[in-house]
Amino acid sequence: MRMLVVGAGSTGGYFGGRLAQAGRDVTFLVRPARAAQLAERGLQILSPHGDFTLRPQFVTADRISDSYDAILLTVKAFSLESALADMAPAVGPETMILPVWPGPWMTRDESFSTIQFRISLTARWAARCPRASKDSIASCAMQDSMLVFLRL
Repeated sequence: MRMLVVGAGSTGGYFGGRLAQAGRDVTFLVRPARAAQLAERGLQILSPHGDFTLRPQFVTADRISDSYDAILLTVKAFSLESALADMAPAVGPETMILPVWPGPWMTRDESFSTIQFRISLTARWAARCPRASKDSIASCAMQDSMLVFLRL
């Protein structure tokens, strides 16, 4: 199964990184600046479950050439519209899209953004999206390509 992880921040970086570490076929869709960071430093995860650094596969929006079996959408609400446009060439007739966004620590404005997130996503690809989920991990993106995972 080919998986595209949209975003390589604290959520996408952690879940996608762990999937790649387990040998899954994972590619990160990132912006050019993030692509340069990943090419130079790799993706480093610091976690009570084990630290590791990997050299992930990544692609920028202008380089997507084929569809993926599954897409893990991990961007914040304010980046959603551009992320949907960027990932559109990766969505095929059988692609499953799983949105994951920040969890229970949301402010009121962020909760509203979550509703908009779901509306925007389902307006384009409703049939390809299982029930949306909130992640329940505590993690943060530190400097450059380092992610610190705190807990599930």
